[in-house]
Amino acid sequence: MDRKICPDCKRKYALEDDTCIDCGSKLIVEEVLDPGEWLIAYHEIVRENVDTIAADLAAHGVEGRVRYIDLSKFNVSLTSTSTWALLVPKENAEAAAETLHKLYGYTEEAEEEDIEALGEEYGFLQAPVDELAGDESKWPMLCGAIRDTDLPGSLAEKARDALIAAGADAEENVLQALDSEIREDHYATRTWSFELLIEILGEIGTQHTVARLLNLCADEDSTVRINALHCLGALGSADHAEALLPLLEDPDADVRQEADTALEALTGAPAFPEYILSAADGKAARDAWEKALDARRE
Repeated sequence: MDRKICPDCKRKYALEDDTCIDCGSKLIVEEVLDPGEWLIAYHEIVRENVDTIAADLAAHGVEGRVRYIDLSKFNVSLTSTSTWALLVPKENAEAAAETLHKLYGYTEEAEEEDIEALGEEYGFLQAPVDELAGDESKWPMLCGAIRDTDLPGSLAEKARDALIAAGADAEENVLQALDSEIREDHYATRTWSFELLIEILGEIGTQHTVARLLNLCADEDSTVRINALHCLGALGSADHAEALLPLLEDPDADVRQEADTALEALTGAPAFPEYILSAADGKAARDAWEKALDARRE
């Protein structure tokens, strides 16, 4: 099955459409990949890095497809988080894993070299995960490490694991870090650290997390509203869907589109079965979502 998609803003359309009504780009046909037949070989928020991995695997005989996907639809044990991913056919998953390990295998020696290269500031990351998790004074440092774009991925993941192990007690520290990301990070270029913080809160967050994000949806800065909606799509539930309806009529078209995407993530299905409605007509989108939510209650 195929669909049309805008190559620039990634909005999805029916096959009979030709032009994106939001940005004017010519639509392209995209193959829809069945989660039952395709598996994630690698994923992260930076498209260029995923393209590099895809090219390296292809050079070793493992072909795949690079897509911007909702991880939860591909059986990843996270709440609904969207990111760039390299997908491979199910029968090639083992070969992809072996090739990735051969090309990018990470050792304890390499971790020590990374810490040494980063200097004294990150020496604390030499401690075991459980020790970092049990030391409250280290939680802000772990959040700061995650937000450092120069930190090697393996160390960012170690910081992530420590904060998840710390549990809900570390929630406020992670929320403060995410708040900074939401205010500083443009929605079109979200960093891996942004997504890691969402992942952590998906494991340890409480209703306090969702309440904070809902408040940010009323911020005067449209970028803050967009980023807050992105987080809500990952961390909220269907119970929060109604609170997002007014944002479908936001003055900013990107906010309207992100609200539509968040509602789809929260409810598990779009209001429109064929394709995601373009954000150009906010009232039509709100009317359709109100009907969809009413139908879910019946």
